[in-house]
Amino acid sequence: MEAALPQHKNIVEQIWAMILENQRGFAELRKMQEATALALDKLEKQTAKTDKKVADITDTLGKYVEEQIRPKAISEFKRFGVYLNESHQRVTNDDEKGNKMYEIDLLLVNTEFAVAIESKSKLSMDDVNAQLKRLDKIKLHPTKGLRNIKLLGGVAGMIVPENVLEYAKKKGLFVFIPSGETVKIANHDSFEYRTWDTN
Repeated sequence: MEAALPQHKNIVEQIWAMILENQRGFAELRKMQEATALALDKLEKQTAKTDKKVADITDTLGKYVEEQIRPKAISEFKRFGVYLNESHQRVTNDDEKGNKMYEIDLLLVNTEFAVAIESKSKLSMDDVNAQLKRLDKIKLHPTKGLRNIKLLGGVAGMIVPENVLEYAKKKGLFVFIPSGETVKIANHDSFEYRTWDTN
């Protein structure tokens, strides 16, 4: 019986050593988790900064496109018998809770017509579809100055792929494309534009 006692003591020491080893392992694991959490937090902050920089660049390019369009747009529409005399940028309409329903990059108006133009650095099919949805919203919820007029739609881009150009024209939108140091409407003079009559 006495011989078994040292053997039990040896087992207890082994168990105790295993417990201490597990505690050290858990402590190291905890440190690794904390380091990983810090690295992820740093990565999220860096990603947010990068996203903001990309958004700022995209917004700046969009504003550049708007500035290229605005001076030329009113004269370009005369080819289609649409005589406009005012231009407004970044027109928004909010619902009764103050939530933005839509924003129009460039709005050209007279007493009979208004043209809502969306500008992008590179125009895509998704941009064209978004503009069509925006025009539907404007028709349903026109701002005070857009009631009881014929609303026309347009899109513009510094880069406009041919398939996007054709798609936008088939949907009844005017398409502004680069032309030398300015822009022009790519639609032919006989183009039949779509109207969204507002109430």
